[in-house]
Amino acid sequence: MNSNNDTPLYLDKQSYHNISVDRQDSVTGKSYKIHWRSDPLSEIESLKKELKQLADLENQLITQLEPYNEQIKSQQQQSKRCRDKTETLDQVKESCQTLIGRYAELDGVTISQMYKQLDITLDPDEK
Repeated sequence: MNSNNDTPLYLDKQSYHNISVDRQDSVTGKSYKIHWRSDPLSEIESLKKELKQLADLENQLITQLEPYNEQIKSQQQQSKRCRDKTETLDQVKESCQTLIGRYAELDGVTISQMYKQLDITLDPDEK
């Protein structure tokens, strides 16, 4: 039944009992169940073993994902370069618009007229 003689046995199952065995009385022939809780130390060892297996699996997955981490890092760097270039382009466009506005003011024409004189379209789909 149980190798630990200090483990109490019960006929009434409690919520903490995790082992049950059917028995039959040799004299009366009546069937009954006995219930007990397994050794908590063995449960702890079992949980430790499971934790070690999970840690090993986690390490294995981390190793498998390593090439993808490099790929993600590379894509993040490329994305940052694109954002930086876009920001620089926006600054250049803003400076050009300021200069065109100032040039139109000095020439005494509207900004729209200056764009036409310089053959610049406001909508890139117009050409």
